[in-house]
Amino acid sequence: MKASLARGNKGSVYSRLILLLLLLSPVTQASGALKPFKVTYEVDYSIASGVMTLSLGQNGSGSYTLDSITEAKGAARLIIGKPINEHATFEIDGGSVKATGYKLDDGSKKNKKDIQINYNWSTSKAALQSEDGAETKPLDSNTMDQLVMQAAAILEVKSGNRQFSFKQIKPGRGVSSYIYKYLGEETLKTDIGELKTVKYSRTKEGASKTTHFWFAVDHNFTPVQLHRIKKNATVFTAKLISLEL
Repeated sequence: MKASLARGNKGSVYSRLILLLLLLSPVTQASGALKPFKVTYEVDYSIASGVMTLSLGQNGSGSYTLDSITEAKGAARLIIGKPINEHATFEIDGGSVKATGYKLDDGSKKNKKDIQINYNWSTSKAALQSEDGAETKPLDSNTMDQLVMQAAAILEVKSGNRQFSFKQIKPGRGVSSYIYKYLGEETLKTDIGELKTVKYSRTKEGASKTTHFWFAVDHNFTPVQLHRIKKNATVFTAKLISLEL
């Protein structure tokens, strides 16, 4: 009887250890929701510079908004007078991001590059509107717009996944696949101090451009720096100015 009780106790302890390990695993930690943030970057394109603000908001019940506002600086303001606005909505369903809506205001008077996407997951179709007119495209899992992809990447990085991919939907184009890969840890010197980050690359299948992202480990894995590289030359950078959580 004593031997039987000892084996039972060991089994009980073992079970509790397994449960504890599961609770502490990166995937379980990240299965919760994303946390709101507002991050401002100084951005530099090859022909223009400006300031970009990226804001994540939570509406409750797994519903989120993501907004990006880019304002040109200096001579570039003569070309791009008004800010470029992107607004997206999405939900987190079963630990995965599901896009629900997207709008782009290109900031111009003629609004030639404005885009609108409405997702209908019950029919697995998306309605897209652009200067080329209206169109409908089929939806597969992991299909989203370029803005929601940023939120989805945060969730994957937070989960500890070292390689993952998404499908981007855009008017007038086929669905594009983007692959993210873990590159390592790096400490960045920023305007708000040194930040411990994890670095990932993002590459579009069949394209020559690669974008590097730095996610702040101690700040909910908010992206704090971006570099886009084409043919070994940097064509775009976004460096942190401020961060609100």
